[in-house]
Amino acid sequence: MRMYRVHVKDLFEKGMYRGGGKWADWDEIQSSPRHPMPRDDDELMDNISNILGVYYIEPWMVFGFSTIAQLKFWIYKKKWREKLTELGFIVSYIESDYIARGSTQAVVHKNKPYEIIKTIKCSII
Repeated sequence: MRMYRVHVKDLFEKGMYRGGGKWADWDEIQSSPRHPMPRDDDELMDNISNILGVYYIEPWMVFGFSTIAQLKFWIYKKKWREKLTELGFIVSYIESDYIARGSTQAVVHKNKPYEIIKTIKCSII
């Protein structure tokens, strides 16, 4: 399976929420219904159970998106994507047998094999 991961360049585990620095207007982001908690994405939780063999969110999971459209729905303001680029974030397109996809986001097991197929700047999405 494949997914897109937004993270600090050269630091795959450091994503938008744990990568340090303020990348956007957090008040606006936190109040948005476009950013549901993983447990609120039934499809994701079902696939985590079926593919990764657990029934809850684990520390070894890192989050991303199944498609560019899903990513853009989450990071829906161009200025946010530009700010991510300024702060050193990139988007990696990865492939792994340990990806669980949902209707709003996706996860990958960070300690299992994965391959970065390509990387792109957040601002060009």
